[in-house]
Amino acid sequence: GTTCIIVAAQATDPPAGIAPTSAPNYCCNFDEQIKALIKQDGYVTSLSGRTGQQLRVGRQWLEEIEADPDGHDPVKAIAKVNCPILLTHGDEDPTVSVAAAHALSAANERATVHVVKGAQHVFNCPNPLEGDPPAPTREMIDAVCGFASGCCTP
Repeated sequence: GTTCIIVAAQATDPPAGIAPTSAPNYCCNFDEQIKALIKQDGYVTSLSGRTGQQLRVGRQWLEEIEADPDGHDPVKAIAKVNCPILLTHGDEDPTVSVAAAHALSAANERATVHVVKGAQHVFNCPNPLEGDPPAPTREMIDAVCGFASGCCTP
């Protein structure tokens, strides 16, 4: 899933920067048929392409989104952010297209996109990680750490 790093001097301070990785520009991409099944059965299962697990998506999740679509819209949310944003995304992500990072960036002039070439949704990091991370994982970590360091420097 998506990881988001929020940089702030103290927990009570407003964020000095936000760094989501592999972030979607949508909240729900299910078609009407799947939504109807969720409403009828209370949930659907969705196979995780990364872990092979059967994940449950429940009715409450869908009802919350449908009750407040604007409040669950990542593009509208990022447009309101008042600090620097680094969107890091792999160009070979089969889960969330790299186009999502560009769509999010277009909604806020303080956002920049860092594309990691050859990286998929989790930046090619195995789970569990044993030893050194692969090059795409290291590039993502370095980009986010560099961004965070820049946000914290007066």
